[in-house]
Amino acid sequence: MIGPDWPADWAARQRYLPWQARPRRNGRLGKCPVGADGRPCDPLEARGWRAWTDALACVARGEAEGVGLVVTPALRLTVLDLDDCVTPDGLTPEAQAVMDEFAGAYLESSPSGRGLHVLVRGACPDGWRRRPGLDVITTGFVTVTGRAWPGGAPVTRPDQQGRLAAWHARHAPVSTAHLASGPAQPARAPAGDWFRRACQARNGARFQALWAGELAGSPSASEADLRLTLMLLYWQPQLSDAELGALLLSSGRAREKLTDPHYLRRTIAAARRYRVA
Repeated sequence: MIGPDWPADWAARQRYLPWQARPRRNGRLGKCPVGADGRPCDPLEARGWRAWTDALACVARGEAEGVGLVVTPALRLTVLDLDDCVTPDGLTPEAQAVMDEFAGAYLESSPSGRGLHVLVRGACPDGWRRRPGLDVITTGFVTVTGRAWPGGAPVTRPDQQGRLAAWHARHAPVSTAHLASGPAQPARAPAGDWFRRACQARNGARFQALWAGELAGSPSASEADLRLTLMLLYWQPQLSDAELGALLLSSGRAREKLTDPHYLRRTIAAARRYRVA
């Protein structure tokens, strides 16, 4: 059931989709946004967005398990998704620190009850989007429960742009480029006109979000890796596996799992299979 605490001003926006629990490729259940026909849909397609009351009605009729909000940069809302942070003794220290940092933001329990969503008014700067146990979401599909964490449903929710930017900078991964031999290479978008065209394409917002390291509506980080790989193959079909892997590792998706050569090869192989299917 959806709780009563979801802010009324956000409920007035037509930015919602119902979701159904569906099995992922790894066998676990994922929260899949569905359209009016009950089929999985692209949450970033604005034509399919529904009113809050319509999405709730789907849940009431048993057509969906829950409701989610579609977040895009235009909304100027940053969602901090904290996983497995609720324990029998309360919040983990890391989650409590985030909660204290953004006092005045709306906080609610995740559908599992083991996590928290912290919804901060403000646009998160470019840069990192993931730390252990924490996803920073500015583009994608975020499940909504309407069950506010105690003290997490303030009457007014201040714009926290400055605080968000300072927090994001303070927790940025420490660069080790200065430890490498040779001159450090400045971070930049890949060379070639294809990257600009990919960013400006109809699904450019999704591409940019995936490239930055966000889930962008994907049910898991692995799904997001695969989706970005498929997009890269669309724009650069001539790349070898080694070149494609290097491109993936230069994106914001780079993390310990992606540097595992076995995982990277499996992801690329799966994307190539999808391309020829």
